[in-house]
Amino acid sequence: MAAFISGDDYNQVFNNSPIAMLIIDTDAPAYTILNVNKAYLSSIVLLSASKYIERSAIEAGADDFLAKPFEIAELLGKIQKYITS
Repeated sequence: MAAFISGDDYNQVFNNSPIAMLIIDTDAPAYTILNVNKAYLSSIVLLSASKYIERSAIEAGADDFLAKPFEIAELLGKIQKYITS
């Protein structure tokens, strides 16, 4: 597990390395799904305080979306869904 401030930070660390899942908080500073190298990602789940961006999140390349506040069981369910698929 690792944490990153931006997609650029992710790309610097994991460039050309496979990773099973990336969870992105859209409310974090410098958030952008567009600058994350998706070539080595299995899945991306976006978290946001705004339930209204789900459609645009999926259109931008996310595999799933979770609106805050959420129960930890919901997040764990999404993690299990994509890690085991």
